[in-house]
Amino acid sequence: MTDFFERLESNDKETVENAKQSLREQFIKVNEPWLLNGLYEYYLNTNSQRAMEILVNIKEPHHIYLFDRLSDSMKGPKLEIKVQALTLFGYVARRQPTWLYKLQEHGLLRELLKSLKNEIELLPLISALLVLIVLLPMIPSAMGNYLRDIFEIFSRLASWNCNPGKIVEDQLIHMQVALYALFLRLYGMYPCNFLGYLKIQYKDKNTPVFVHTIKPMLDTVRMHPSLVTSTEDTEVTTER
Repeated sequence: MTDFFERLESNDKETVENAKQSLREQFIKVNEPWLLNGLYEYYLNTNSQRAMEILVNIKEPHHIYLFDRLSDSMKGPKLEIKVQALTLFGYVARRQPTWLYKLQEHGLLRELLKSLKNEIELLPLISALLVLIVLLPMIPSAMGNYLRDIFEIFSRLASWNCNPGKIVEDQLIHMQVALYALFLRLYGMYPCNFLGYLKIQYKDKNTPVFVHTIKPMLDTVRMHPSLVTSTEDTEVTTER
């Protein structure tokens, strides 16, 4: 596939489009994972934006192979590979291909949450958090099955604000911005469940995490109408 990749990265627009079309045709003809695997490896080696564009436009059943590769990369020990996988994952989530909803049938979603629960390196942690924020409104009923995990992730990341020695200042700012985005997403989508969790988790309102992180966030939002019209159960129904 060396010749193809050379044409894909050409400075000539027509050459690039012909290369993309050629690969799209190959994906229609081939159902085995070798084609996806080759393109994915090329992406890991080059960070090619054009490879990302092709990967997000693949058709079924190749999405399963992509989910498999992303999951394997996130499980691996190499920091750079994790970040690359999460970058591609986020790109796919933002582009919303038709097969994205099938993520709920794959272990990749659980792997994303596991990463957010256990990762200690900031770059993959923030990258994974941004992916979660994008995914939440796309598969809300599926995410409802993982609310407890997501709330625990929120609490874990909120506690980082009270340990500034772990993170340099500019990194802390990025974390705070991403965490606030998650807060707004959870309060906007699952206000009954989220506030119910916070009341139990932070019943002692004098804890540093609540005083310095949770309360300032709560002070920025108005009362959600769903707190009157919905319940914890209706927030996670499949009709959403």
